[in-house]
Amino acid sequence: MKMKNLMIAISALMMFSHTTLASQPDLPFASLKDVEFYFASGVGGWSTSLTIEPDGSFSGNYHDSDMGDTGEGYPHGTMYYCDFSGSFTEPVKIDDYTYVFRIGEITLEDVPGEETITDNIRYIASEPYGLEDCEDVYLYLPGKSVAALPEEFLIWVQYHGMEKSAEALPFYGLYNENAQDGFSGHVMQAYVPEGYINEQVFQAQNEGAALLSSLDGGNLPQLQLNLQSGELFQVWDDALNNIWAYLLETLDPDVMDALTAEEMEWIEQKEADIEAEGSAYKGGSLQPYVQNMTAYRWTRDRVYELQSRYGF
Repeated sequence: MKMKNLMIAISALMMFSHTTLASQPDLPFASLKDVEFYFASGVGGWSTSLTIEPDGSFSGNYHDSDMGDTGEGYPHGTMYYCDFSGSFTEPVKIDDYTYVFRIGEITLEDVPGEETITDNIRYIASEPYGLEDCEDVYLYLPGKSVAALPEEFLIWVQYHGMEKSAEALPFYGLYNENAQDGFSGHVMQAYVPEGYINEQVFQAQNEGAALLSSLDGGNLPQLQLNLQSGELFQVWDDALNNIWAYLLETLDPDVMDALTAEEMEWIEQKEADIEAEGSAYKGGSLQPYVQNMTAYRWTRDRVYELQSRYGF
């Protein structure tokens, strides 16, 4: 997507010194150069990703797509986006597994609320979701006691590669305390297949593997089965939404029109099957699990179908 090169500098209130971080290689940012942080939920297919350089500078993007939000001039839907960069202040050590800092400055590439229409898609510039209303930001290192972590942080990250029974945090974490938003940070894979669609499938397979293993273990109570099956579906729904947004930007409009009609028919079939599968358990505790797993299989297969057409 080609965005305007309008830069908006936003200065944050400072409580920590502006010491030059590049001159202090022992600071924790140096250990994050291969880590990518994610703040995400499958609902709506939105996510914010963020990387941090050894000198404390950062960059990332937020995106959300809504193919059903159409209107005159944008029949292919609406995209919300934010590309941003900035720098953090000098970290203050709380304990061996915890640092705290603030945003020293942040720059947004486009004015929030600004709308453009390109290739039958409406683009709406947004705030960097997850970094809004930001004051103290906590960095948690792997090994941090889960019992000592804020519940609001755990709500966001507990299904991102962490067992429910885990006693220690298995990955890096960022926590925007004021907004109660939590990012999980994972070392980027040494191997990532070429092509955006293939990357999305690769990521969904990796994120879904732990959830599938947990679901297949047979030791979870029904409530946990319902929650984790929903998370599994959302992993693949994220991938589908991201792939769809990519296709909106890259396919010829006539091809996209035909694919949109096909997608609408697929959605109807999927929803009908989810309802049919769940009807046998209507009102029972098993109904959400059955419906989630049905939605997962439909969505996973659709992702693979789109990959087979456009991913190689």
